[in-house]
Amino acid sequence: MTLQARLYSPRLYGEPTVNPGLKDYVRKWFGADCPTPFEVDLTQGAVGTIERVLGSYLVAGDKVAVENPCFLSSINLLRTAGLQPLGVSVDAEGMCPDALEAALAKGASAVILTLRAHNLTGYSMSEKRARVLMRLLAKHPHLLLIVDDHFALLSNTAYYSVASAARVACT
Repeated sequence: MTLQARLYSPRLYGEPTVNPGLKDYVRKWFGADCPTPFEVDLTQGAVGTIERVLGSYLVAGDKVAVENPCFLSSINLLRTAGLQPLGVSVDAEGMCPDALEAALAKGASAVILTLRAHNLTGYSMSEKRARVLMRLLAKHPHLLLIVDDHFALLSNTAYYSVASAARVACT
């Protein structure tokens, strides 16, 4: 195979920011896991995506429910953005529903939730826990839900969606 030099062609205002072929491929790949319709954007990883989404919906002082223990980069991101982390305990099945409900009662505007390969504990959310959390989150339609599935197709465990909220970001 021969590599050919191509002239760089910058994207102009009004043009698609994501290659249409790549966008179609991503829609097919993640279609079963993300609520439809969904948009495709490209960033340099899960932390960059979470930062962009939080910055688009929240302002300094807003509260965000996060797993306790939490991925260090996520907690640092929240503190840098001036957001207030509300720790939600986890167990072998994922985020604990009672602890999440308590964080929501304290005024959480967003939830960052890891579904598989939780950094620190290694848990992957069980199907039963996902159903319980989906019902709980459905009671809060204005909540921003960020689903961090950074391990995605590398995982040997099944994906169980918790997405029922109106504003969902999958990473």
